[in-house]
Amino acid sequence: MRSILTLTLALTASTLGMAAAQTKTITVSAFPDLDSVIKAALPGFKKLYPNVTVKVNSLAYADHHTAMTTALSTGRGAGDVIAVDFGYIGRFAEGNGLVDLRAAPYNAGAVPLAVRGVHLPAGDGP
Repeated sequence: MRSILTLTLALTASTLGMAAAQTKTITVSAFPDLDSVIKAALPGFKKLYPNVTVKVNSLAYADHHTAMTTALSTGRGAGDVIAVDFGYIGRFAEGNGLVDLRAAPYNAGAVPLAVRGVHLPAGDGP
């Protein structure tokens, strides 16, 4: 999970076109337990992308997935990065709510993993 989160945050930052003087805010929509993992990764992310502010929105597990289902179906209200538990991936993919980050304009396959050395509390992760 840490690798996916790290790669997702790094790709999000790289696709925002971070100019040296430009400040951006990205929103990560998550649920409890995962939000603590995200927050633990932020210091390392901030070192690499000092002009990016990450806002973490966390809702209870069921509420989060209900809100993401609504947001993806309406095209409004989802964060720039959203956490989706594996049990919901099929539903979101079938509804065309997910974007393949390997495709243009993101080209995730061409972007190296940029955040390294993030240490998470024991017990957090796969």
